[in-house]
Amino acid sequence: MARRSRRRNGGSYREPEMVLTIAIAQPTSVPDLGRLHGIVQDFHARLSSDIFRCDWLPSELEILWAARLTDPKCKVFIAMIDSTTVGYIWFEILVRERDATHISRRRMHVHHIVVDEIARGEGVGERLLAQAELEAGQLGISDITLDAWASNSIAQAFFCKRGYEPVYISLTKKAEAF
Repeated sequence: MARRSRRRNGGSYREPEMVLTIAIAQPTSVPDLGRLHGIVQDFHARLSSDIFRCDWLPSELEILWAARLTDPKCKVFIAMIDSTTVGYIWFEILVRERDATHISRRRMHVHHIVVDEIARGEGVGERLLAQAELEAGQLGISDITLDAWASNSIAQAFFCKRGYEPVYISLTKKAEAF
């Protein structure tokens, strides 16, 4: 998908430059969001089938996304190469009011960032994350949080390379172990 040099008949030529666009997801994006969410859902189900359904239906994901796009706390950006949707980032603005133990706080939480296999390694994830960071800055939000599976070293490296660092670790024990 990216521009690459190739030799052809002893000469050199370049493939056309890809056009990567980041845009706010619209209701017309729902089928693509559902398709891409299927990648996340399958990955989650492989890692934790006791939590995530492996028998998900595309129609259910589309209903979920149609509702999510109308939630004022949520925002979704899509990445398109030419006219094909190849990724998305979904985040939510979370507000914690001041209480006896916490200061008031607004933060952005990234729920999903997914890039279709055909576009991985092309800077799509980086551009989506940069768009979310720009949005956080425009909203005056100073913290962005996200989760990555302990076994997903690729995601962890991606986020750490971009300045994200572990703050807390969530530990789990299955009921049969106690």
